[in-house]
Amino acid sequence: MNVYMKDNFCTIYKLKFHQLQRFLEEKGLKPVEDLNAADVVISGVCAAFDADEARAISIMKKNAGRHVPHYTIGCLVGVNPDSLVTDHSYRTWEFAKLARDLTGVDAPGYDNAPLPSLFRSKEDYRIFDPTRRFVGVTTGCGFECSYCPHKVGAGGVSSRPMDVVVADVSTAIAEGARIIHLTGLDTASYGKGDRREFRPAAVRRAGGRRERGGIPHRPVQPRRSGSRR
Repeated sequence: MNVYMKDNFCTIYKLKFHQLQRFLEEKGLKPVEDLNAADVVISGVCAAFDADEARAISIMKKNAGRHVPHYTIGCLVGVNPDSLVTDHSYRTWEFAKLARDLTGVDAPGYDNAPLPSLFRSKEDYRIFDPTRRFVGVTTGCGFECSYCPHKVGAGGVSSRPMDVVVADVSTAIAEGARIIHLTGLDTASYGKGDRREFRPAAVRRAGGRRERGGIPHRPVQPRRSGSRR
């Protein structure tokens, strides 16, 4: 079965979208770049700003025109559900459910599985540099700002296990990364709610940081809300 995927996600959810593509490939689905060749389509939809929402709606409408099963996931599902043009919709934290519905296969531990450190396509980058990688630290948001759609769209903050983060850094370095960006919608809230502790020393060791001759990347501890530089 051919699957066509298109999104306007932010960084962390582009990594999650790539993770979904890899899972589908492992289960026998074939990603295609031509919408007209698709047997199923998946839209990834952001709603951070009005321009993002408009682009997300445009993506959905184009994908819906293929008249094949259409699945949509992302912040727009929660922020503006009346705007959806899709057969099936999923909140941002329901990637595991979407993966199961598309393949019929349960995936225990899916949300804490390793993430790719690259986006799905070079087109997702302003400037593509395979030595610059992204490692996901958190998803969701830990705040309740009345003016912002992030919490509504992405749900509460969830911190990825530290051993998984460290493993993702090690994998990225092994694949040739020289610069590592730790990313998430709200990295400052790492550990909030689940009491996980960020361990910068473990991240640096995973990246091969040494006094001399080390790889010139700089893993940085997410800054806590209210802390000063």
